[in-house]
Amino acid sequence: VFKIQDEGEHFFETARKNADRLIFAADRKRIKLFLIRDNLISQLENRRKLTEDYRMVVEGGKTQYTRMSVTYSSDKTHFIICVENRDEDVRKEKEHLAELSMANEMARRDELTHTKNKTAYHEMEEVLQGQIEEGSASFGIVVCDINGLKRINDTEGHKAGDNYIKTSCMLICKIFHHSPVFRIGGDEFAVILQGEDHANRERLLSSLRRQVEENTRIGEGPVIASGLAEYQPISDRCVEDVFNRADDRMYKEKVRLKEQKLIQESHFLKERENIRMIS
Repeated sequence: VFKIQDEGEHFFETARKNADRLIFAADRKRIKLFLIRDNLISQLENRRKLTEDYRMVVEGGKTQYTRMSVTYSSDKTHFIICVENRDEDVRKEKEHLAELSMANEMARRDELTHTKNKTAYHEMEEVLQGQIEEGSASFGIVVCDINGLKRINDTEGHKAGDNYIKTSCMLICKIFHHSPVFRIGGDEFAVILQGEDHANRERLLSSLRRQVEENTRIGEGPVIASGLAEYQPISDRCVEDVFNRADDRMYKEKVRLKEQKLIQESHFLKERENIRMIS
């Protein structure tokens, strides 16, 4: 493979020179170090075989995954060097890893909204808990709950309900577009705020609530109750403490939105009654 004679006094020197032409640039230095005679002798003192994986440059400038194996001859007077083409094995390994990665990704995605699901949320919760224990945590949680989903499901059907969930999710993702969004229940979402979105958390929450107020006023678009809480190092022992505080604030906002809707419906009915009396 290195295009040198099978035997000769300058085997290692020639092999290292040919490596400049035949070994992929990123692997070249490692293989040239591997092909130092004294290095091989030292490592083979305690090991039966040495192996090194690398990429060769073949015809057309393409790379070929290759494995070099080195052992002693039975009398330990010679090295036996085997070079193996591993292209097919590596391709299959990559395909297998890609399939596993896809399966893992799908297991953490909500089928309806394509956001992250409850499993992914619990994994993120573990990461944040580790940061709390290390003393490096800085995050906020927004809990969102969709108002009126049951009414839509009951009056318009579950397909309309699913569309309402997706529309609501799109609004949440649009507002918090730098943060992971998790669907943690049928009509409930959680957003983990870190970095830029954490720094701008109050502005982002206000933006969401302004849009919800407008949707409520015109009677179109998703109505989403939301609550925000940020991690407080002095009082919060775990991520759940932060979540529960955000959830409580979301529930209060949900009650307020429902009361606001009832007031608007009452005004609408009164206006319609007044118009009918006048006519």
